[in-house]
Amino acid sequence: MPLNSRPPASGQRDIAAALRLLQQLSPAMARRDRGRQVAIMRELVALNAPLGPQWQQLAQIALSLGEVDLACQIAEIHLAHTGGEPLAHCLKAAVLEQAGRLVEARAAMALVPRHIPSPAAHAFGLGTSALHLGRADEAREHLAEAARLDPGNGFAWLSLGMVSNLAGDPALTRSMLAAAPHAARAAPVPQAAYRYALGNLFDAQGDHHQAFASYASGAAIMRRVEPFNRAADAQSAAAAVTGLTRAELTRETLAAAGRQAAELPNRTLFVTGLPRSGTTLVEQILASHSKVAGGGELSLLPLLAQEACSSAGAADAATLAGLWDHLLGQRFPAPGLVVDKSLNTSRFLGLAASIAPGAPVIWVQRDPLDCAWSCFRTFFPQSMPWTYDMADIAWLFRQEEQLLARWQDLLGDRLLVVPYEQLAGDPAPWIGRILDHCGLAAEPQVFTPHHTRRAVTTASASQVRQPINRRGIGSAGPYRQYLQGFTAAPV
Repeated sequence: MPLNSRPPASGQRDIAAALRLLQQLSPAMARRDRGRQVAIMRELVALNAPLGPQWQQLAQIALSLGEVDLACQIAEIHLAHTGGEPLAHCLKAAVLEQAGRLVEARAAMALVPRHIPSPAAHAFGLGTSALHLGRADEAREHLAEAARLDPGNGFAWLSLGMVSNLAGDPALTRSMLAAAPHAARAAPVPQAAYRYALGNLFDAQGDHHQAFASYASGAAIMRRVEPFNRAADAQSAAAAVTGLTRAELTRETLAAAGRQAAELPNRTLFVTGLPRSGTTLVEQILASHSKVAGGGELSLLPLLAQEACSSAGAADAATLAGLWDHLLGQRFPAPGLVVDKSLNTSRFLGLAASIAPGAPVIWVQRDPLDCAWSCFRTFFPQSMPWTYDMADIAWLFRQEEQLLARWQDLLGDRLLVVPYEQLAGDPAPWIGRILDHCGLAAEPQVFTPHHTRRAVTTASASQVRQPINRRGIGSAGPYRQYLQGFTAAPV
């Protein structure tokens, strides 16, 4: 959304300077000049000009650049300028949540009346934050209220199912089924979320035919919303194995980039693999260590890739390593290692290995059929359109297999492949190997990672609160007859 360059006329403080800065921001965004955008917003913060709703847009721009502290400053300024209006508290809470500061976000929402922005939306926000923080009972209470107030919100039902006994709660079953007419009138994405929630309900009840039909109907909706472009994804996979000079990576070019970036101490542990392969479990194990913080899906590498490719950016490894350290420090100011388990890391490993030459990489693998089924039945509402079709899942899996082989060749011992089934079946030896690979001494708590209390915002938010188990092994078995689109896909 273009910024309005005419701030309010009243209460101005050096309004001419603010106007000039706002006029410069849009061109800087068009040029993808990250440094200039950040500098402009810092000047605007220093001016403390009365920009009204434009502060909301500036906060989102700051977040999109990974400037968490700046975004929080902007949210505070907007709050002060409004005199503490409830919607400004909502903005602050949203900024804190997107910045990964979930406890602070929850505290900010506590200052907002229950009817802001609406009773249903407020209950849903409280419920999801409690879910991410591992407060299951509290999450269940708020999410049930959100679903009651807005039965067409499929996201409420989907989240409620994550903290409820779907197989043993007849009242919940009746309520969820009764919501079908409301969901049918909802917008496509929440309607699809409801279909996935129904799939989880039927799966828990052992009705595999109804479960698959529900997941498939939700996926069909999402295919219309966001079709998968195989050609574009193939281009992304091909670009993944190029370096900062956009030439084919070799061990020699990686080593050269690493020497440039090696002045900064490494803070990163990269955990990657296909979605639903067990990456959150590995992150939970590592985050249980006293020297490690779980970063979740940071999605910061695309920012570095954009900076490397922009006309204004400096593409040398040392500069990008400094930016990486800055971005990590925004999210994790305390010293220590940080796990980055972003879903798209496989497409940026060359960049990651160049700017963090000391960072170990862990790639989690799971039985392909189980992983494919888990991807298909999990609702990914953004940026993963390949999960909506079994043949597309098979196609994407082949791309990732080829990338893994390439990364194993380029990274050598820096990359450890962890088989999920072996980790789940006999955790202790594999936990020891993971710790050794990351240069960490063994600590008792890493062997019981379900006791670790931290925020988890992925689809595995509830699963990592449970002891390591084998329940996910063979999960595709009851659905094998429905998965021919995956098993019969051409190799």
